[in-house]
Amino acid sequence: MPTAVTTSPPSGSPAAPVATHCPYRQSSLLQQALTPDKMRVAFFLGAGCPVAIKVPDGAGNRPLIPDVAELTKQVGAAIAATPNKDAYATIVSRVINRGIKEPSIENILTHLRGLIDIIGSGEIDGLKHKDLMAIDDCICSATTTIVTAALPGDRTPYHQLATWIGGIPRANPIELFTSNYDLLAEQALEQIRVPFFDGFVGSDRTFFDIASMELDSLPARWARLWKVHGSVNWWRTKNGNVERRRESLAADDRQMSRVRLSGHASV
Repeated sequence: MPTAVTTSPPSGSPAAPVATHCPYRQSSLLQQALTPDKMRVAFFLGAGCPVAIKVPDGAGNRPLIPDVAELTKQVGAAIAATPNKDAYATIVSRVINRGIKEPSIENILTHLRGLIDIIGSGEIDGLKHKDLMAIDDCICSATTTIVTAALPGDRTPYHQLATWIGGIPRANPIELFTSNYDLLAEQALEQIRVPFFDGFVGSDRTFFDIASMELDSLPARWARLWKVHGSVNWWRTKNGNVERRRESLAADDRQMSRVRLSGHASV
């Protein structure tokens, strides 16, 4: 168990004691967990990973990819310059009225796609199906433009992680879970030449294959990459199939669809 040190507040202070952890002890425990070649190891890569990578921006620098709050602002600003700005504002208002005071782009997109699935030939707040689809396209296009970034150089933390994954033969595969839409993990794994499986098979229009995930018969040297919120290169077709490709092939394709383990696409 982690070693904790409890510190007491100054005399007369009503504050409760604060538990702190020894960083040296924590690093030692982490090293012990990662060193054995027979343990199952998984990493979760959140928005802080691309945010931590800084790139030049004028006299200073900026995150390679912004966090969700900044992404929401930038997507909103991009849509404000399009004919869909009023419709987008209506959707945002609906989300706020549901109790989310500062909705993220994920809250907005989830609510929007819920409306798309139920509206049929009717209207909601004056918005028809085609209007909602146009907003969906705007959100995904703006998001893709913002998060489509290349790793700067070949010595980033992503490359270091990929190098570590490919450096030791293991009894069980390393698993990477990420809530990010970007392709940074894929870039690093491919550049370091680490084979990985992300649920898709094929070559041209790769398709999501539940059986391959359930059987899990791939070699242990293949890393597993699980994108829990979808990806900018995932597309859901009209018939509900999810494919991995760079661009839309039909007007009713839906970008960045998440995938349930049951095999059904989810928004």
